[in-house]
Amino acid sequence: MTSLRRVALPALTVAATLLLASCADDTAVDRDDLENETFVSTSVTGRDLVAGSSIQLTFDGDTLAIKAGCNTMSSKWELKDGKLAWSGVPMQTKMACEQELMDQDAWLVELFTEGLTASDPEGNVDLVLEAGDVRIELDEKD
Repeated sequence: MTSLRRVALPALTVAATLLLASCADDTAVDRDDLENETFVSTSVTGRDLVAGSSIQLTFDGDTLAIKAGCNTMSSKWELKDGKLAWSGVPMQTKMACEQELMDQDAWLVELFTEGLTASDPEGNVDLVLEAGDVRIELDEKD
């Protein structure tokens, strides 16, 4: 019985380590997961969006465009060590919208300039972005 424990315990330890490693890999996002895709927010916590608005991210080659109810903001983007951020100075259209929507645009410019952790968890969402207490869950747009 003792020899069985000596063999079984290391085998269980190895199996558990492999399982945890495979789960961690499932949540990693790489550039190929994002390129030429459009995602729309399904849930935002840590910040209230303007009623009736959502966040849309469009990855078109090296450009990430974001629209959240007023202007479209865009810049080159990078995904480095799991962090998604604009790698250049964002440009934006200059639509005159309600102040709430313009404030929301400004918040998103700041958020994507600083960067967010990107993950692809198993479950009902396709992409999760997090920074501080902000969590944005997004689904691919059909």
